[in-house]
Amino acid sequence: MTYADWREPVRRLRDATGPASEDLLAVAEKLGCAHANEPHGVLAAIVEDWLSPVLRGAQPLLVTEKQLAFLEVLGHVGGLPGMSRAVASAWIDHYLSLATADALERLQLSAGDTVRVIQNDADPEAGELADLGRVVTVSSIGGDGLVYFRGGNGQCAWPTRLRSDGTG
Repeated sequence: MTYADWREPVRRLRDATGPASEDLLAVAEKLGCAHANEPHGVLAAIVEDWLSPVLRGAQPLLVTEKQLAFLEVLGHVGGLPGMSRAVASAWIDHYLSLATADALERLQLSAGDTVRVIQNDADPEAGELADLGRVVTVSSIGGDGLVYFRGGNGQCAWPTRLRSDGTG
C-alpha cells in the first residue's frame, strides 16, 4: 500500500521497530528463550531460532561475514559472533527501518514535492566523490518507506538517499 505523505509510513515503521508485544514476550518466557529488551522483529527471529530444531529439525544458520560487516557499519554492538543469519537480518532490517523513518520525518514528503536523488559516485578523472543526483517529483510513499516518483517504470528510492530540492 502507498500513501500520499510521510505520516502513515513513519507510524508503521515506528510500530515495526518498537518493543516486543506482550504476547511475544510471554512466548519467549515460556520457551525459556534468553532475551534482553530486543525490538519486536529481533525477538521474533530469536524465538523462531529457538524453535527451529523442533520445527525444522535443524539448527539455525550462523551469521555471515557480510552480515557482520554490515551490522558493524550500522553501529550494532554486542552478541555478534554466535548470532544466526535470521537474527542478524532482523537487526539489519531494524536499523534500516529506523533510518528510513528518521529520513521521512526529516524530509516530511508529500505527493508533488520535488527531491534530489543522491548518487555519490566517484568521479574517475578527479578522484573525488561527485553528486550525480537528479531532481524528481514524489508520487507516493510505500508503507515500508520507499519513495516512488512520477513517470512510472518503478522509479523509486529510499528516503535516506533523498535531499530536499529546495525549490518546493
